[in-house]
Amino acid sequence: DIIKFTVMGKYSEPYGKFGEGEEDSMVIEYKHILKTVAKSLYPDVSQKLVDKWQQLNWDEYADEVIVNFPSPRHSVYAEQNADVTIRNAAQFATSVVYRIGAQDLTAYMPAVDALKFYGYMAMFFGLMLDIILFILMFLSILLIYSLLSVSVERRAFSFGILRMAGLLKSDVILMIILQPILSCIPAILL
Repeated sequence: DIIKFTVMGKYSEPYGKFGEGEEDSMVIEYKHILKTVAKSLYPDVSQKLVDKWQQLNWDEYADEVIVNFPSPRHSVYAEQNADVTIRNAAQFATSVVYRIGAQDLTAYMPAVDALKFYGYMAMFFGLMLDIILFILMFLSILLIYSLLSVSVERRAFSFGILRMAGLLKSDVILMIILQPILSCIPAILL
């Protein structure tokens, strides 16, 4: 006999609900499949065995339990730090295993494995960005230093000419103080 099922829906992508290698699979609740299989058993099977089959608690025979984060799931993955997300996922998995009470249960978290990879990538790109920022900061400091040293040399030359032209030392100091103040006034007004 062929067991007939009614397809209620399908999914094109598992979106992390099932493992990577589980492409050709279907999801059926135990209570529905047991009734259907019991009806389709070989005709010589005794009714007592069929009744026993239907009375079994198949939840006790499950070899895999798939658990999702409680809603809203996006808040769990929205953390900037991947280590915090991984730690929260591990704590959630530990609490689920504890509530189920199965000490021999192994928690497998494919989403966390993917996050570890992306965490290493983010760490690598962060390190590269830090190196680039350090190099740019060093170059900007070097550029500012060279501009200031050229400016100081030019100003010293121009003040020397003003002193030779007869400007007093106090007037040169007053000019040195007034020039930055006058250039800061537009910035203060804005």
